[in-house]
Parts: sequence; C-alpha cells; structure tokens
Amino acid sequence: MYNTLYELLKDLHKDVFGGDSYLAPDIPEKKMNGAITGITDGQVTPEEVVMVVDTTLFGSSTDGMVFTNSEIFIKNITGTDGNYRFKYSEIDDAVYDYDEDIDDKGNSKIKNKHVTVYTTQDDIFTVSTVRFDKEKFAELFKALAESSKNFDESTPAKIEIKPLEEQSGAVRKSYLKIMINFFLANDNEIDANEYNQLYIMMSRLNLEQKDRFEVLQSVKSHENDDALLKTIFDDIDIALHENMKISLIKDLIYAARKCYGDNSGTSEYIKNLIEKFKIEDAQVEFIIKAIDNDEKLFDESVDDTGLQSGIRELSSGAASVGVPLAALYFSGSVIGLSATGITSGLAALGFGGILGFSSMATGLGALLLLGYGAKKGVDILTGQDELDKRERKEALLMEVNKQMLKSINIIRLDQNYLIERLEDTIQQNNSLENRLAYEQNLSKEKIQELVLKLKDAISQRDAYMKKIKALIAVGEACTRQADTTEMLAQKQSLPYNLDVEKLKMVTEEPTKKPYYDLVISKYHEIDGKYVRREDLTPKEVNELMNYIGRIGYFSATNALKAAGKSLFNSIFN
Repeated sequence: MYNTLYELLKDLHKDVFGGDSYLAPDIPEKKMNGAITGITDGQVTPEEVVMVVDTTLFGSSTDGMVFTNSEIFIKNITGTDGNYRFKYSEIDDAVYDYDEDIDDKGNSKIKNKHVTVYTTQDDIFTVSTVRFDKEKFAELFKALAESSKNFDESTPAKIEIKPLEEQSGAVRKSYLKIMINFFLANDNEIDANEYNQLYIMMSRLNLEQKDRFEVLQSVKSHENDDALLKTIFDDIDIALHENMKISLIKDLIYAARKCYGDNSGTSEYIKNLIEKFKIEDAQVEFIIKAIDNDEKLFDESVDDTGLQSGIRELSSGAASVGVPLAALYFSGSVIGLSATGITSGLAALGFGGILGFSSMATGLGALLLLGYGAKKGVDILTGQDELDKRERKEALLMEVNKQMLKSINIIRLDQNYLIERLEDTIQQNNSLENRLAYEQNLSKEKIQELVLKLKDAISQRDAYMKKIKALIAVGEACTRQADTTEMLAQKQSLPYNLDVEKLKMVTEEPTKKPYYDLVISKYHEIDGKYVRREDLTPKEVNELMNYIGRIGYFSATNALKAAGKSLFNSIFN
C-alpha cells in the first residue's frame, strides 16, 4: 500500500518498463510534447503529467501511456490498436497469465505471456507487448487499484526542481551541518581549509549571517546526522530526494579531495552515507567523473570545445547509471558556481535547460549566446578564432571569480560582526575586573558570582579571537583562489599556442624587435609547438597582454601580411 502515486511509480516503474518510462520531473520536453499530443490527444497539460511510457520505435512518445494524478491514458500498447482512459480507482483487477506447452519429452515451454486488465467501466484489454515485464505490469496495476484511495488527485503533478539554494533555510542549514559533521569525523576540529569549503558553500547557498553563525555553532553542538537528514528529507518534495542524496555525496567527496587529498570518496563517513542512501558503485564513479569534468575549467589546455565535450559525455552517461544531471548541480558546481551560475554557464556552452531547474535565470548564457556567430575566415587568420573558442570559458571563470568575491565579502562581514562582539566582551571583561578590584564591601557570594562571570567573559573573548583568526585565514585562502581564477580568466585573451612565424613577422620593425624575446619567453616548446607557460605570475600575464597588444599580434592587417609571406615562401623556396 502506497500513500502517494509518485511513491508508487517511483518504486515500481523501472522494473516494469525499463528505459521506456520517464518520471517527473525528469521527462524530456520532446517526450512530454509527443505524449500529450499523441497519447492524450491534447487533453492534459504538462503540469498534470506524472509519468510517460514511450512504446514507439523512434522515441516520439505518440504511443504508450500517460499517468496523471488521477487517471491513465493508454494508446496502442496491447498489440492491437486501442485507446483507453480510466481513473486509478476504476481499476478492478490485473491478471498475469501465459500458455504452457509440453513437448514429447515432458519439457515445459512458456509462451504468450500477457496481462488482462479489468476496469469497473467494463473495459477489458490485454497487454502482450514484449517491451514490458508482464508479471510486474500486473503487480503495478494491482498496486494502483489497492492504493488509489490514498491518492490526492488535487496535488499538482508537475514537480518543480528548485535547486538547494532555493530550498528552506532549515534544509540548507542541515545540509551544511552534515558537512561540518564530516569534517569533525576526521579529527574533531575544523581547520582553515575546512572553513574555506564551508564559507564557499554558504556563499553558494545564500545563507544569511544569523544562519551562518547557527551553522558554525554546530561545530560545538555536533548535531546528530539522522536528525539532520530527517529535517532535510521531510522538508523537500519526494521527487527531489535522489537529487539531494547525490548532491550531498558529491559535495562531501569534493570536500575530501580539497581538504585531505582523497580523490576516491572512501572515507568511513562518506561510505556510511553512500550505504545509507543506497547509492551504487557505478553512481559514485560517475559523481567523481562529474567532479573531474568540472575541474577542467581550470585546465589551461581545455577550451570551450573541451568543456562542451565533457558536458555532452556526462549528459549521455547520466541515464545509464541513474544519476539525474540536475542532481550533480543541485547545490551548484563544486568549482564555486551557484546553481544559477552553472545553469547560465551550461546555457552559454549550448546546453540551456539541460538541468530542468524551474526558476533559474540564464543571464550569463543569454549574454554569451547573443552575437556569437559562425567563425569568419579573418578570425582564423588573425588568431581570433582561438580566442573565440575560449570566450565562454573566460566568462565562466569570471563567474567563479564573482562567487569567490561574494565569499570574501561575507567572510569580511562575519569578521566585522565578531570583532564587534569581541569589543563588547572585552568591555564586559574590563568592567568585571574593575568591580573586583575597586568595589568595596563585596560579599563572598558576590565575589564568586563576579569571578564566574569574568571567567565566562574571558572564555567568550578567547572563542571570538579564535574564530576571527580562523576567518582571517579563510579570507586569505579565498583571496588567493579569487586571484588565481581572475588570472586564469585573463589568460583566455592570450594565445595558448603561439604562432612563431607570425610573431617573427609582427616584430620585424626595429622598434618591435625586442618584443620577440619578451613574448617567446612566456612560452615553452612542447612537441614542436610553443605553448603558454602555466607558471606565469600575475605580473607576467599583464606584461604578456601588453606585449601582444603593442605588436598587433591579432591585427587583421598583420595576419594577412603573414599569410601572404608564408604563401610566397612556400611557392618560391
């Protein structure tokens, strides 16, 4: 007996229909439109559809089944043409049967497996398609009949996939407290690297200051994992449970990588959660693959094409291991992008709407997509073509940098708050010391009371100083990360592979000759190609940008001259 239709379908649909079924909110737009038009004849809206079963040969979804909150639409799944529509409460019975042949040797052979469905409307139809598990099909319909009295037909079927940053404060705080418990499980302390990860996550999840301090307070209280998980899962739609589980494991694996150098997610704490969530080994491997793919953004050799290829590979492999793409980015990207930022970034790379978040702005994606046309021949000649292949990456890096600056800002706000509290505590401390030193005729009890208050004030003072010291270290780490990200973004406007022949040509003039050595010193030769050095300092990056501009490396006129000279040399030499 199930309490909701969604729980029932989520539990049973894969065993019956395999890869032919699509459960909200993960119903592709093409499947949704085909099913509504073809199977229901336009009689329902997308908001009403809970599940689509596609039995067509080419995936158009115009034949199959549509499950809404209150009824089922069936078209052409019985082996003969037939359309049916009935409420779950009208299912009377579903009987699984088969024919059995006995050969001369007494061997049994099962054939003609089928299910006969009976409704209170006197509709009777037989399902014999080889695409379904007939026995499981009968079990599904029996479960629908038995549980239908519990279904709330007024509940909207459409599930809005709101990312973690848009969930309630209680959910977001509990999520972060679990991360704290993970850090405490390592050595019972939170160090600067761990605080850094917490602040980056709090920034991504838009936590208010009072909520941030409540989260950090749990370092002392060490709240129970089961209670925290209950808060999370009780407060979100059941359709988002898998997303939440995958997201939490992903963020903990990444935190282990950044803080402890553990790339495998094999810590006891993470393994226990994986077991609790019933996440399979193949899914864990896929999560790690997704983290690796996100980190390609910081690989200098990877351009927009490489980023697109990685997303395409993730997208094609997600369904096979049962990991929704939306789950991977439910809390944003591990590299620092919020869910809004990663949605925009994916749109910029040509994957708009792939996550299905219901309320995500795609400003960055729209900006990048506008005016981004086909490559021109002159772009290829000038080398601008290479830069065009990196402009999306540059924008993504700037978005990461923007998020890092946001983290730095909230760290400073929290530092200022703690400094104010420290000053208050010091004043209280001084006041208590003065009373003990100068007040006359204090009773023994009053002295004891003041001493206890003084001890408490000193303890608070020391705690504030410790927190401020930790935040200073976190702020410095975030600043270094922001500087590194900004520099990497700036590098995208520089040639990664240097055209040495062009460099020679554009530095032929006496006043520009010195720039040849200055530019080429920022590159090193690998397999006959001059590749930009990865160890360039911010000062060297700025110098190189200046040199490239001064010599007109990307000038169309210079590029045409170089191309003409190269052609002349190839003909006459």
